[in-house]
Amino acid sequence: MMNRKILLVEDEGAILKTFAAKIREEGYDVLTARDGVEAWKIFQRTHVLVVVTDLMMPNRGGLEILQDIKKSSPATRVIIMTGLGSDKAVQALNSQAFFWIQKGGRGTSQELLQAIEKAFTEAEIQIRAEREMLSFLTHTLFSAISGGPKTVERVLKYAQSALGARYHESDVYRTINNIARLKAIFISMANLLEAYQIFANDPDAFRQKWQEEKGESFSLTDLFAIVLRQTIASLLFEESNIEQLNRMLAMQEGSSLATTRETFLNDVFWSEDTLELKQVLGWLDRCLPVISVSIEGPQPGFDPAGVRRPFLFAILSEVVYNALKYTDNRESIKLEWRKADDTYVLSCRNTFSTESTWRRGSQKGLSFLNNLTQMIDGVRIFNNADSDSFTTELYIQSNTLDGGGVR
Repeated sequence: MMNRKILLVEDEGAILKTFAAKIREEGYDVLTARDGVEAWKIFQRTHVLVVVTDLMMPNRGGLEILQDIKKSSPATRVIIMTGLGSDKAVQALNSQAFFWIQKGGRGTSQELLQAIEKAFTEAEIQIRAEREMLSFLTHTLFSAISGGPKTVERVLKYAQSALGARYHESDVYRTINNIARLKAIFISMANLLEAYQIFANDPDAFRQKWQEEKGESFSLTDLFAIVLRQTIASLLFEESNIEQLNRMLAMQEGSSLATTRETFLNDVFWSEDTLELKQVLGWLDRCLPVISVSIEGPQPGFDPAGVRRPFLFAILSEVVYNALKYTDNRESIKLEWRKADDTYVLSCRNTFSTESTWRRGSQKGLSFLNNLTQMIDGVRIFNNADSDSFTTELYIQSNTLDGGGVR
């Protein structure tokens, strides 16, 4: 069943109450707000596909709400209501409003209900088409690469064991590092596709698996450990990152690329079954001190074979990898996990400069994260860039990780 939540924003109490009642009569779940500030707070913590908002309101008007929502969630349909002339409506439509309605007429309520139904119908068609495409892609890709990590692992272990004494010879060095790069890519893709495959092929099965998941043998620190190992491996062995990696190493006296890669392979990369977060952080402190990690408060646990672990792995690894790619190294990347009231919060902050962000691709990563987090009700992600730092914050309602909360 598709999410049927609507956020209704109207500063006049009588109109708000009347419209909310009529919309609820049609079977929709209606959340209400009296101004744009309150509406934005609700939108930040709740996934809604349709927003209905008055145009002119104190404390943040409808156009501001529309623009904020479209930046955060482009797929959300926003219906504008206005008692003003058509020039304001045109402005709203040019700002990506889904529809506009003239308030005050005898048929306003009926017109609003028709617009809402049309918005949900189009959203349902889009969601179904996207899931069918994802189902095809994830099934095909997962079948092709699911055995890749183990195969590459065996080849790489054999290569380093047989040729380890010759590691620094240029041909051997390049071969081993290329194999390590393949493993990093395979692991990232396999974990991402594992979650996407279940969700795209059968959303109901994904919902049931999420709600029924009870295992806690895989801890949050375990998750952080594999996320850091994967993102550091991608940084170290993907050729597109060489320039950024050299900038990082230039700040570490006596550190060479070859030595950093070799110690990572020996100290972190092979710890497939015994890897601990303190082990990864220890290597970072010694060899590449670019990330600090803080975990405070209660920590959720995961079933190693469940759907929550690969889902969160995909999100966290993308957040951390983007921070590593675009930091300017003036300060360590700050990765923090905490609980605030009934919400888990992951924060990742890095400093940046024009030089460190000139490469293309960061917006694709942000778009991917927005789409991924919208798979689950109770999970929201926000990005904020000020003059010299970029912060990503992931909010997860505690009951989403305690069971339930799947859209």
